[in-house]
Amino acid sequence: MDPIQPLIEALNLKPTGRHRVAMVLAQMHDLEGGYMQASMLEIASCAELSKAQARKHVHALTDEGVLRVLANAHGGTPGEAPRYEFVRERISQLLASVPDLFRESPLLTGPTHHFVSEGRARMVAELVGRPGQRCVQFYREAEEGLRDYGSVSLADLLKPWRLDGQWDAVTHPLVDLEDDYSEEIFPGEFEKLQQWAQAAALGRMESVVEV
Repeated sequence: MDPIQPLIEALNLKPTGRHRVAMVLAQMHDLEGGYMQASMLEIASCAELSKAQARKHVHALTDEGVLRVLANAHGGTPGEAPRYEFVRERISQLLASVPDLFRESPLLTGPTHHFVSEGRARMVAELVGRPGQRCVQFYREAEEGLRDYGSVSLADLLKPWRLDGQWDAVTHPLVDLEDDYSEEIFPGEFEKLQQWAQAAALGRMESVVEV
């Protein structure tokens, strides 16, 4: 199941509470392989909103076509929370209307690393974020500039390649265009990527694999 968090993050939904509710569900989606089931109280708690506020934003997301309720929409089944799914077609439509999403190449300001994916795509990794909250942002080089391929936390990147239950070393385009595909990082390049990321983050080279 392709991750949904980068897409929801890029939508930058307004107001802020709606964005927070959508991100809570997106995180659940990615952690649970697309399965989303949560009570309104759980959503409210995670989004740091009141139950009434969370309900308003969930209803707005469904009205906008971003979210769909699959089961127990009104909480009528005792002990069973509603189940949700994101509507990727609608999300792609909304992202297509975001101004200059692909027309302007991002300005890279952090340390960068160039590499080639297993599919022979030319990729760029950029270290971003503050110490303790660092992540690596990925881009694919295209004729018109850099295509956003999402990010992964530095902590996850420094774990062994394809460790069970962890990042699968596959980057995904923020929005699927005709010539965009998911790009896998094979072990040799992955090790170089780890070494670069740790050196850039710590300013020194040391073992990148911890047991």
